[in-house]
Amino acid sequence: MTLFKVSGREDEITKERESRMKLLRAVLQKNRGFTLIELMITMVVAVVGLLSLMAANVVIEQRSDATFVRTLAIQDAHQVIEQMRNAADTASSDEPFQTNVTRVGASAAASVRNLPKIYNDNKQIVDNEQIVLCYRNSDGSRCDETTADPLDVTVTVTWQEHGLRIWRGLNVPPRSAALRALITKRS
Repeated sequence: MTLFKVSGREDEITKERESRMKLLRAVLQKNRGFTLIELMITMVVAVVGLLSLMAANVVIEQRSDATFVRTLAIQDAHQVIEQMRNAADTASSDEPFQTNVTRVGASAAASVRNLPKIYNDNKQIVDNEQIVLCYRNSDGSRCDETTADPLDVTVTVTWQEHGLRIWRGLNVPPRSAALRALITKRS
């Protein structure tokens, strides 16, 4: 005995819902895990991501080392300029301060250049360092003016970055930094 009479349209809707639920249950039971292809694609994506991170880390480390070496080279140039300024202040009164400065500048450049720059793993950090002094004249065209007051000095430090002598088959040019200073006797 039925209390409610189901019309034909409602009966069709109910049957359609039941069939969809059976289909959904079948799909859910079938997909209980990952397929091998899905796992392989996930692994490829993960490997590509990890390799990208490793490559980025290598580039960051190389740039950090290059910045460190540049800092050391600029410190060497500052050291030469500071020794030349000290020489200008301590020059005797019987000779021009420029003579004392140029003499001290040449020896300071040689001594700073020959200092070993060793870091943690006992490798030389600044390879093939060269320090060149230039005493500019008033228009900046020559580097042999050693009698001007103030003395216009440019200290150029050139070096080969560690590990970049030959990179990818290319000969990498040396790096350089230049500092310019005016030196006079403070009295």
